[in-house]
Amino acid sequence: MSDHALRLLRQDRRLAELAAHPFDFDLDRAAHGHVEEVRLASGEPLEVVAGDGTGGTYFLCADGSVLYADSEGTAGIIGSSADEALELVIGLPGWRDYT
Repeated sequence: MSDHALRLLRQDRRLAELAAHPFDFDLDRAAHGHVEEVRLASGEPLEVVAGDGTGGTYFLCADGSVLYADSEGTAGIIGSSADEALELVIGLPGWRDYT
């Protein structure tokens, strides 16, 4: 469970801007939260870490995994760590079709 990439994005504005455009992982959108309440069945906390231009939100789970929830009610774990989730977002165009 590593969040090295997320830490780098939070520390380097240039990298954060690159993640936002063209990869649509925008840390600034975290302040907006999600359009509806999102919670895990376990009741464990979720931290909003980023959003995208479609109204979707990236959440960091207590175990370090990343949950993506779109604006239509679909959600899924997209990585066991922030690093893994960012690899997916950056490396797999159309990844949202698989949630």
